[in-house]
Amino acid sequence: MYARKIAFLTLVFAGIFAFSGHVSAQEALKDGSLVKGVGEKVYFMENGMKRWITNPDVFSGFGFNWDKIKIVSDESISAYPLGVNLENASRYPEGALIRQENGTKVYLVKNGAKSWVKDEASFSNLGLSWDSIMDIPEQNIKKIYEGVAISQSVVASHPFTILKKKPGDVIEDISVDFEFTAIAGKNIPQSDLLFETFLEGFDRNWVATSAQSRIITLPQESKYYTFFIRAKFKDGGADLIPEKHAFLVKLSPFFRDIRISSASPRASTSSDESVLLANATKIPMKITGWALESDATKSKYDILDAYETPNHSSFEYKSDVILNPNGRAYIYSGRSPSGYSFRMNKCVGYLNSTYKFSPPLQSQCPRPSSKDIENLTSYCQKKISQLSACQNPDTNDFLLDNDCRAYMMNHLNYTACVNENRNFYDFFQDEWRVFLGTQSNIWKDEHDTIILRDKNGLVVDRYKY
Repeated sequence: MYARKIAFLTLVFAGIFAFSGHVSAQEALKDGSLVKGVGEKVYFMENGMKRWITNPDVFSGFGFNWDKIKIVSDESISAYPLGVNLENASRYPEGALIRQENGTKVYLVKNGAKSWVKDEASFSNLGLSWDSIMDIPEQNIKKIYEGVAISQSVVASHPFTILKKKPGDVIEDISVDFEFTAIAGKNIPQSDLLFETFLEGFDRNWVATSAQSRIITLPQESKYYTFFIRAKFKDGGADLIPEKHAFLVKLSPFFRDIRISSASPRASTSSDESVLLANATKIPMKITGWALESDATKSKYDILDAYETPNHSSFEYKSDVILNPNGRAYIYSGRSPSGYSFRMNKCVGYLNSTYKFSPPLQSQCPRPSSKDIENLTSYCQKKISQLSACQNPDTNDFLLDNDCRAYMMNHLNYTACVNENRNFYDFFQDEWRVFLGTQSNIWKDEHDTIILRDKNGLVVDRYKY
């Protein structure tokens, strides 16, 4: 029924417009008016917003008149933010102009009350529209309590809003910054100005401010938004058509799941320059194929696969870099001293004796138990006990016997450590060392933003310094 009524009205008004001339592309839609565009949705204009009347029962419940619906361009409708839908007729919307059927008094609904507009001069000075007056049943009028009568002796003035600063059409962050001002008009001080902002898709109503800026922290998701801003005088006169800016927030579905915890952008060499990534979730996260980017230079560096067990002839295969919950990855700009990116394990400390890592790899290698070496000579046992963790022994000591040398060569080195411990649950650590392989530093010495992007090029995190 609702659709049929709207279709009928569309034809009627189309005929009127065909006779009277072309509808302007955009026009000011006054509070209290009923409007629709090309589609079937009918909106009530309230306080510079449009509110969708969701079904014909609500429309009829208010006692609104179908012939009062004004057909306007979709551009005009889109110039106003979408407020909360009108889903029931329990309370008349603000700004409704109502008159009892066959009556003479015109009321303006304000704060839930009906306020009589005393005379035609007041009506005109307030900038109200005669075409928006709804003749409603007497029982509806009686349900609304009486407010203070309205008298307006001067014409309401309207400032002109200017949006000075706005984000781009597509942004890759959750913080947006707007700056605005207004032209108040002749002999009207700027101190009389207020501003109201509305971020469609985020706010439910106008947000009032006396400042000329607003910084908004958005949800961590990709989404379209439209920001509206209108200047307003303290006496109530507002810009009739808000300024607006539409933009897309484009973020990775993994936004802030992996975080840039720290960075050392001012290191003396690329070998010391690093970025620390940390998994902030409770599930494993694969970062192979992701990239780090300098916002200053727009240079991008891919995070490639790595060796889960490096520098071991039996495990010469690469795997994805997967960060377990609370897992970390140190991403170094330079080349790997051992030639590989790798996952840390309990035995990698042995590699410090062969390669110069900065900082050195952790030395947490398992030590021989007293039971393992109880059959060796006391001198051999003493030499082994004096070794630091992950230290390669000196087998050239002439005081060592052949059994001692054999034990040392077969058990106290990286390869043997891996072979003997790789199947234990705590062998692998939740830390990776990844090397990008550059010869020079990546990050600027002064100021830059390090950006982490997923495999689709979407922003996961930012680190500004």
